[in-house]
Amino acid sequence: MATYEDLVKCGYLEMKLPRKQRKMTQKVWKRKWFVLRRRSKYGQTRLEYYHSEKACIDNRHKTIIPLCGVRNIDNVHSRTHQHAFQIAAPEIRIFLSGDNRLDTDEWVRLMKELVLPEPKMFPSVEGGDIFVTNSRPEDKDS
Repeated sequence: MATYEDLVKCGYLEMKLPRKQRKMTQKVWKRKWFVLRRRSKYGQTRLEYYHSEKACIDNRHKTIIPLCGVRNIDNVHSRTHQHAFQIAAPEIRIFLSGDNRLDTDEWVRLMKELVLPEPKMFPSVEGGDIFVTNSRPEDKDS
């Protein structure tokens, strides 16, 4: 069943395959259809990917990446992909790449808004600023 109320963004990204999957194929990066969803009654904040847009419409070949444990989302250097970024959590590290800088920046911005806590600024005693990042409670709705 396709739902759209928790949909944030969808589109093609290239994904760097884990080492285990690279042995079976020569390509290190594969183009997949990604769907970013916010927390809702259907599940936690997550990134889903499919073989293609058609597979998404047919709800086939879906892989879900929960984003609740993500600690960092940032642009990274890649020798082969100019617009690469990384999603890092304690157990996973995923490398993705958009087709252009504008699209990549939008994916990164939206994911950060959904899963990373906002830094809170407190004035320091000596006049400088101190940034403190608190963890977001898991039960907070986006």
